[in-house]
Amino acid sequence: MIPHHRPASWTPDLVNQVAKAQRPVRVTGQLMFDSSHTPCSSGKAVKGDPARTSLWEVHPIYKFEVCGQGDCSSDTGWVALEEWKQ
Repeated sequence: MIPHHRPASWTPDLVNQVAKAQRPVRVTGQLMFDSSHTPCSSGKAVKGDPARTSLWEVHPIYKFEVCGQGDCSSDTGWVALEEWKQ
């Protein structure tokens, strides 16, 4: 997540806790195709470009939600990242 307009509570530590807990996430923002960069080759960033696996980007991110229970497929159970507790 780029730092522009990102809430201070969306810390790398908190996002890493979500990843470690292997919780599904739901991200809301604008989907863009950025052809000005090159995706990683064989798992390594291409010189002069940031490390990325896709040319698709979501930014700015307006909402970052975590599935707080076992199954959020019914569109319930999602909580805002800053309210999520492991």
